Amino acid sequence: MARRSPGRQDDLIYPSFAEQGLLHDMTGLVNDPAWADERAAIESFAWELAEQQGGTWGVPVLGAVYNIFINKTLLEEAGVLETWDDSYESMLEAAQALTTDDVYGWAARTSAADFAWWDWYPYVHNAGADVLSADGTSCGLVGSDVTDAMQFLIDIHTAGVSPPAGSLDNQGLYDLFKAGRIAILHHETPNIPDLLADPPDFEWDVAFAPPRPQGHTVMGNFGPATYVGLDNWNETFAGPLVRTSIINTLVYSAMAIPAVFIIAMVFALALRTVPRGEAPIRVALYVPTLQPAVVSALIFTFVLHPDFGIINFMVRAFGAGPINFLGDTSLALPTIAGIEVWRGIGFWTILFLAGLLAQPQDLHHAAELDGAGAARRFFRLTLPLLRPTFYFAVIFATIVNLQLFDSVYALTDGGPVNSTITVSLYVYRSLFSFGEIGFGATLSFILVLTVLVLTAVQTRLLRERR
Repeated sequence: MARRSPGRQDDLIYPSFAEQGLLHDMTGLVNDPAWADERAAIESFAWELAEQQGGTWGVPVLGAVYNIFINKTLLEEAGVLETWDDSYESMLEAAQALTTDDVYGWAARTSAADFAWWDWYPYVHNAGADVLSADGTSCGLVGSDVTDAMQFLIDIHTAGVSPPAGSLDNQGLYDLFKAGRIAILHHETPNIPDLLADPPDFEWDVAFAPPRPQGHTVMGNFGPATYVGLDNWNETFAGPLVRTSIINTLVYSAMAIPAVFIIAMVFALALRTVPRGEAPIRVALYVPTLQPAVVSALIFTFVLHPDFGIINFMVRAFGAGPINFLGDTSLALPTIAGIEVWRGIGFWTILFLAGLLAQPQDLHHAAELDGAGAARRFFRLTLPLLRPTFYFAVIFATIVNLQLFDSVYALTDGGPVNSTITVSLYVYRSLFSFGEIGFGATLSFILVLTVLVLTAVQTRLLRERR
């Protein structure tokens, strides 16, 4: 059992047992190619909770994300938008003020009678309680915070602001919200894509279960921001997953940028020597660059598949076992780097070829007549003349590769065991999966600062000295 909410550490039962050696690491099992379909059927955020401290300590069987959906139009008309502060009392008072003959002020995904633990626990966890104490030796569901959270749920269920218990199923409640007859609805996050694709005739937003975690606000423009000083910065630098995402991004860039530059330069030098008919070759090289990242990812999902991928078909032809390129923690990131190199070769080849063709050929002929060999001419003449091209290429490639997102999101979603999570993917999750607006903004700012610093360093090293 686990719980994750914005601004709080994951509430997990099993890491304390794992530290004592009482649990078996299941990483090998869940990453086995034969188990790929079963793993893919479970949401990635559920695997993130199961994969802790360098191991996989369980197989998640249920993952659910809940939000408080609000009808901002009704809240504005009732005059409660300005007084809402995400406290228990504020939500209860708002629900009572919003309740009319035609509108229910508040409704839950389930009725009070069958309010399952995954429905009430978000309120308890956001109030500061965990299933276990910090040392794992006692129950954490005790104290006034838990009592206040449960009392709020009792009060709001008995305040006459909700539909009668059992009168509507989950879909019926959601349909009533879209029809503008429920002002505040506790329901599942997967409804968000539907609301975006088929918006209702009113302005809606999403809030957290009260009380709001310090330093975070609702998604969108609902509610005032809270000043928290350097809390988000402290959380950013203290988080182990932040360090992992930064390291993965830098390692990926260190693999992809030199590789694509070397291969593209070889191709550019070869194309420069082609006397005629090089146009079709240039087009063929540039085609992968024109492919959207998601399309390329889908192509390589089949190419690299452990069971029916062409690469593993050839591997098995030589008598070796299948290789799980995207499911192996040591291969996933280099594989993604290889895919991105394949996508970028055409662009960089054409760029380097343009730089080569712009060089004065008289200098090359003079060097050749002076007895300079091909290698000497390349390192002493060709590369120095390409300095302006490399100046642009290094800076541009650094900026682009530090923002790697599409391929990782489509191929691995940061797995396995966060071995491919990048800074951009972590920012996306923080903002849109977990609603950690302040944390996500801080991490984005760190990425921008990193790019600026690296650009300044590269500019100083590569600019022409006069």
